[in-house]
Amino acid sequence: MMYWLNQLLQLIRTFCGVKRTRTNNSKLRGTIMARQYPASRTYHQISKLYPEVIAAVENLGTTVRGLGGLDEKTSHLVQLAAAATGKSEGAVHSHTKRALKAGATQEEIYHTLLLLISTIGFPQAMAAVSWCRDILEGEGGE
Repeated sequence: MMYWLNQLLQLIRTFCGVKRTRTNNSKLRGTIMARQYPASRTYHQISKLYPEVIAAVENLGTTVRGLGGLDEKTSHLVQLAAAATGKSEGAVHSHTKRALKAGATQEEIYHTLLLLISTIGFPQAMAAVSWCRDILEGEGGE
């Protein structure tokens, strides 16, 4: 089974154009530079109309992330997986941006989504990969 998962991961890397390098500590890393991404149009519009709601949601996220033992990058990868499971393209865009900003590599983002195949199924996991590619390849999402 591990052989097939490694073959699938290699296929996804090839399809998505992920380059592989070895760091000094021999951990496999994807190569991508974190970029600044603007907020989506919808987020921007809602934040203008209801600034108190957006402030409360952002405060809640910050508070919850600060409660436990997960670092910021891991927290955003978990939230990315939850967004993919919930079939939320906008949330996948958002958490891909946030994971990148927190230091996640392209390979870590793809791996997070590939881990979902046995849970949510191949088609839904590939939809999430497609949505995160909007961000990773510079289309910016919504």
